[in-house]
Amino acid sequence: MLIHELSEQTGFSIDTIRYYEKLGIVARPTRRRNGYRDYHASTVACLRLCKRAKDLGFSLDEIRELGKLLDAKQLSSERMRERLHRKLAEIETKLTELTKLRDDVRDALASKALFTV
Repeated sequence: MLIHELSEQTGFSIDTIRYYEKLGIVARPTRRRNGYRDYHASTVACLRLCKRAKDLGFSLDEIRELGKLLDAKQLSSERMRERLHRKLAEIETKLTELTKLRDDVRDALASKALFTV
């Protein structure tokens, strides 16, 4: 399928698809005789996985890894569950850090001397 068809099916812009291709998140397509990219139908599933993973807070490096597992048919439900557990732990840690930071800022605002120089 051509890149514009892939874009329509996935909601990703053509530039994003090319960027993901450059980063190795999406497998490089074959080329038609006229030089146009010819994407395999499996790229749709890969980009849908990318979208969902991005929505769940995965980094581009993590998404690249998931895409490679998907291409190799090694992305089992159990493996995805492990990744989600790790992501949840990471989010919980960040929430704890942000809560402490928020409390520190509130304390600073409540103090009469905001900064002593």
